[in-house]
Amino acid sequence: MKALIIGRKREKLENYCLSKGWSIFKGAAEETEKWDVLVVWNVDEITRKLIEIIGKEKKNLVVVSEGIDTTTPLGRHIFDIILKFLKINKNKENKGDAIKKGMIKKAKLGKFLGSAHPYGYNYKNGRLIVNRKEALWVKKIFELYLQGYSLKNIAEYLNSRKVPTKRGGKWKKQTIANILKNPIYCGFLKWDNIVTEGEHKAIIDKETFENVQKILKAKVLR
Repeated sequence: MKALIIGRKREKLENYCLSKGWSIFKGAAEETEKWDVLVVWNVDEITRKLIEIIGKEKKNLVVVSEGIDTTTPLGRHIFDIILKFLKINKNKENKGDAIKKGMIKKAKLGKFLGSAHPYGYNYKNGRLIVNRKEALWVKKIFELYLQGYSLKNIAEYLNSRKVPTKRGGKWKKQTIANILKNPIYCGFLKWDNIVTEGEHKAIIDKETFENVQKILKAKVLR
């Protein structure tokens, strides 16, 4: 039997192979026709690629420090469990990649991708629809900020008039900040660093939004 050695403690691994009567192959793992068993010291030295090669080419694996040896029935059973685990994870990764690609495609088309629609909008038939009552308060928030009101002042202003948030709670500084920073209100959507013009109707004009961003940025730099 020919052994392929990978990783640390090479001298100990070579001695292990010699004690088994195995010859040592000094080449690449991809040359599967030239070796029969992969020998490593620790399990963390086995990459996904190596495990896939072992599974596909029906090679054996020995992890010396862990006592795993697929030349034995128990060792083969343990390795089969590892293969099943990797297959499940790979399917999840592939599914996740497909979902992300679909999301990116929708984002580039200007479609809303959020799980919860923002204040000022309702969500109907896959589209954002302006909530007229809330939209008036969105405009007021931008107006007050441009007049010099602080985030805290604006939150207090809305709470004093018993204006509920989207979830019916009280306004906080961060909630106000999130609205002021969200390009959705001037007709744009942002998802995963992708900014595109949305299908929805804007509540705030672009100039107002940009003026607010300048003030916000200036305050951060102080």
